[in-house]
Amino acid sequence: MTPEQKKHFDFVLLYMRQLNVRPKTFSVIEAAYRSGYEAKSDGITGPGQFEFGKLGMKNPLGVAHDWLYFMGCKQPFLPQAVKWRTSETRARLWADGWFRGAMFDFGYWMFAGLYWVALRLFAFRAWRAHRNRHHPVPIDTLPDVR
Repeated sequence: MTPEQKKHFDFVLLYMRQLNVRPKTFSVIEAAYRSGYEAKSDGITGPGQFEFGKLGMKNPLGVAHDWLYFMGCKQPFLPQAVKWRTSETRARLWADGWFRGAMFDFGYWMFAGLYWVALRLFAFRAWRAHRNRHHPVPIDTLPDVR
């Protein structure tokens, strides 16, 4: 992690503590940053990064959602009920649902439904691109994010 990424990570942790986000939101975002995925992510694609763009940062919700797409069925946060019979469709649905809930946690409630619909309609291209590249690398080679 570069010094700049470390500053972003520390700020994001502090910000989430101030917002008192749900544990699931906190854990996924923390895991995405700990894995170094901020460098690969474009944040939130579309209208903007909300207040994070003004800080020269990518929105942590976008970083975490991109990481969930990268990890696919191998991401460690899928509920056990989903994990044992996970399909790509269910894993993507879970990631998009996580994003919608996290939007509420960050106070973007008026955009949550719109972004969720946009993800469901258009983000399949990003999901397929990761699957076509055989992402992720084997799970045991990833840093421990829990």
